[in-house]
Amino acid sequence: MDLMVAIKFEKREGMSSWAVDHFKYITKKNKALDAFGFYLLLSLYNMHPDYIKQDVLILTSSEDHLIPFKFHDMQLKALVKTKSVTDRVFLKKGNAHNHYQLGNIKLSLKTIVEGIKKKAVTMAILMQNLVQF
Repeated sequence: MDLMVAIKFEKREGMSSWAVDHFKYITKKNKALDAFGFYLLLSLYNMHPDYIKQDVLILTSSEDHLIPFKFHDMQLKALVKTKSVTDRVFLKKGNAHNHYQLGNIKLSLKTIVEGIKKKAVTMAILMQNLVQF
């Protein structure tokens, strides 16, 4: 089976070869089949989104080549115990529609910084109200 996977995916051009190499790298596996085995085990049930209790910012690219757009709403719905969830979908119009918003990193970073600042202002107001109390 390993040989079949190697013949099909490894040392070739294109997305499938890149995906195999990427999964091998992030899982620290030497064999493609082992890397995909790990990938196939990931699910809503063993990733425990219900354990996440802090503020969350979800950045989604509308035309991501690796993460399907349909996962955006699934992620939002899975985060049931977070303090807050803010999301932003990046579109082709802003040239940030690719994986990790690579076409417009500046816009992505601006969104992250604005989100942090917004939370910092909210926290400052809460702290000020507590001090006055």
